[in-house]
Amino acid sequence: AEVVVLTIPHPHEYDTAKALAAPLRGKTVVDVSVPLTNYKPPEAELPPEGSAAEAVQAILGNGTPVVAAFKTTSSVVLEEVERELVSDELVCSDDQDAKAVVMGLVEAIGARALDAGRLRNARAMELMTAVLIGLDQRYKKRDIGFRFTNV
Repeated sequence: AEVVVLTIPHPHEYDTAKALAAPLRGKTVVDVSVPLTNYKPPEAELPPEGSAAEAVQAILGNGTPVVAAFKTTSSVVLEEVERELVSDELVCSDDQDAKAVVMGLVEAIGARALDAGRLRNARAMELMTAVLIGLDQRYKKRDIGFRFTNV
């Protein structure tokens, strides 16, 4: 595969990335995990690198571009493949080509991909996920998402 999506729950993703570093070299790696320490209420605990995506990039090295995506879309929504995606998908990476590939995949599954800039912006995305999960809990939903206007 040219694109690999890591759907490993945090904190196991780091050990998995270390174990797979050699076979992943040169591939585009999509990081979807969010480092939550609590679930009720949800709290994101960002690692020293700044975000889970940045930590994975540090593990895999510069020869393997990491793209942060699908962090602010509920896994419930993504599991229902026939369901129309009505939320926006933020995508960020330090590698423009890898980001473009992932944005194309996002569009192919029916969502609107928004270029969220450099990989360091995954920090905000991971914090936003804690907010979304809290909203889901508060309003007894499982699929609240973000839509950005006037883009």
